[in-house]
Amino acid sequence: MAHMKLKRRFKRNHWLSPLLIIITIVIIVAILGIRYMGNVGTPILLSFAEMKVKKLGNLVINRTISNEVISKLDMNDLFDTVYNNNREIVSIDFNPVIVNKVLNEASIIILQNLKAIEEGNLHLIDGAEVIFSDYDLHNLKRGIVYEIPLGIISNMPLLANVGPKIPIRFALVGNLNTNVYTRVRNYGINNIMVEAVIKVDVTNQVILPLMSKTIQYNLEMPVATKIMPGEIPKYYQQGFSQSSPIFTIPMD
Repeated sequence: MAHMKLKRRFKRNHWLSPLLIIITIVIIVAILGIRYMGNVGTPILLSFAEMKVKKLGNLVINRTISNEVISKLDMNDLFDTVYNNNREIVSIDFNPVIVNKVLNEASIIILQNLKAIEEGNLHLIDGAEVIFSDYDLHNLKRGIVYEIPLGIISNMPLLANVGPKIPIRFALVGNLNTNVYTRVRNYGINNIMVEAVIKVDVTNQVILPLMSKTIQYNLEMPVATKIMPGEIPKYYQQGFSQSSPIFTIPMD
């Protein structure tokens, strides 16, 4: 009888040992996977997410400036040019009324469009179907900018599209700053080219599950060009800037 009990206990231990080994291996693999995600995977995912957010932001800003600024801006109204008696250019200065109006309108519309994407309100953006033709509109309406396959962290092309997809969101933080500055250079014989450039500085927060990162990027876009006779003047206005406050809304 005692021999039968020892035999049963031996069989029980015989099956228990492989199970413990399997559980131990699973725990070790899980710990190593979490450490790999933290040390290697997180920077890769954040870098990829940052690239996607910048691309989308630049697309929206570029489209907004093209539709709301360039199409409505008259170069002759933008600058005040002073000539001497010999019709030589003495100075070129910004018209503060026009520049303030342009920067204010551009800042407001860019801010509204970026907030609309953040909150998934694509119907508030003119021509959204055209702007986001390369994006998943269903995801954008849920506030998801892009979905990253987990396989991207492997750095192997064959596995780049494998695995569950991690959603990317973004939030606007800080201030949206707009600036107009000029580029003046010689053009041809005894002519100068005056180019007005709008620069937009944006601060975003890239949001992934369990991680986030604040990024800053800018876009510079020529909005007007004018050829004028004469030499580069000793004085011309370098820049004019304005900022718009950004109020973020927590993402669920």
